[in-house]
Amino acid sequence: MNFVLKFERELTDEEQCLVSQVMAQVDKQLEGREMIPWESVAAEMDRQVEFWGKQMHPDHVWLLILMEEVGEVAQLILQCHDEEVEEEVVQCAAVALSWLECLVRRQEEVEAPF
Repeated sequence: MNFVLKFERELTDEEQCLVSQVMAQVDKQLEGREMIPWESVAAEMDRQVEFWGKQMHPDHVWLLILMEEVGEVAQLILQCHDEEVEEEVVQCAAVALSWLECLVRRQEEVEAPF
């Protein structure tokens, strides 16, 4: 698997080791499977940050954003626009991962408020 993980800060040696172990496990689990277009998801996340800035929403707002994206996927499927579904699913994945990043940032703020 060839994709780059970006972090908002420099990782400690312990964190780098953990990331390497996780990535090795991911590679092992995905071996022989069709690859998920992570590059497309990462590019969409970057596009969303460029457009909206870093997003720190409460969970109910994230849920609304994600459900709006899921609704667009449903609409495309019901209207038989299969060629556009992948792009919308990528947007769903990007929103879900951005929400996850927000949860992690929120937890880090709780653990180290100063």
